[in-house]
Amino acid sequence: MIRSLSLSVLAVATLTSTATPQEAKDIFKSAQARQAERYATVDNYSVVQSMGGIETSQYFEKFEVNGQPAFRLVPILEYQGAVGMDGEPLTADELREMADATEEASEEVSKQMGGQTGMAPGMDMSEMLMTNATFYRAAAAGLDEAEEGDWGRDDAARKVDGMAQFARRAKVVGKETIDGREAYVLRAEDLSDIVMSQPDDEAQYSLQTVTAWVDTEELVMLRLKMDGTLEREGQTRDMTIESLQQDYRQVGPLYESYRQVMRISGLMGEMSEKDRKEMEKAKKEMEKMEAQLDEMPASARSMVEGQMKKYRTMMDAMMNEGTMETTFDVVRIEVNQGPPVPQGN
Repeated sequence: MIRSLSLSVLAVATLTSTATPQEAKDIFKSAQARQAERYATVDNYSVVQSMGGIETSQYFEKFEVNGQPAFRLVPILEYQGAVGMDGEPLTADELREMADATEEASEEVSKQMGGQTGMAPGMDMSEMLMTNATFYRAAAAGLDEAEEGDWGRDDAARKVDGMAQFARRAKVVGKETIDGREAYVLRAEDLSDIVMSQPDDEAQYSLQTVTAWVDTEELVMLRLKMDGTLEREGQTRDMTIESLQQDYRQVGPLYESYRQVMRISGLMGEMSEKDRKEMEKAKKEMEKMEAQLDEMPASARSMVEGQMKKYRTMMDAMMNEGTMETTFDVVRIEVNQGPPVPQGN
């Protein structure tokens, strides 16, 4: 759920009392047609974005959902692959063999040292080897998914379907001005029957209300707010998911946001002492992994460095405020240029 939804701080907006004659379905139909026009000559595009000074690349390829153009996020392993010491691409089986060998080495080190390495925290060789083995297995799983050729399509299709469901049930409740741009305000309520992707196996998120702000001229999403409830360990709390799309720019035929602010509030609720200790423990483990990045192969390091930075920022926010918030700034967008060139090439 978190991966497929944008989150944000609330925009300063002024609600007007002027009613609009358009219905929500008409607005979405027009927005869909405009989007199809922008996508008509685009086969693929890549986005380089920055968060906390760390740049990461994303690559998207076009496919169709119910006759409409959509784009799937292509995993890096599908177009770049993992690279061995000789510079040749590694197969999923080779990565699993590396994981097995690394785990065996970890167990041997632990056995020889009797569980007492005498090293400073974060410098335990057995732990470092086991962490590397985990990355090798994750890379192998990614290659397996890439070979299926369907990775990312289901996620993109769910987004298209979810927006279609919202369009059928939403009503226009007025207009607002966000960052100087006039927007239709669309709202759908009583949405608990919609099946949502869940944050984890121990939680159940139920959607109640969705509010969307759509620019009246360009027909792009400026803000999305989802209100619902989260049930975990017998406790139910309100949870809000928001996204704010800012700084739209024309990039060839595309019209894209260059700044996305994302936020989830209510995910943790009032953090218990047990939760706080668990979060502190997770933070220390993250610090260990960051210290071990230099020991990883370059291909594995490039895959996880940006993600670790993102999760570290989220963790700090959750501990301090009980919220999870991130901001992404787009560095550049390239249209119809194919996959990004691997780092170091």
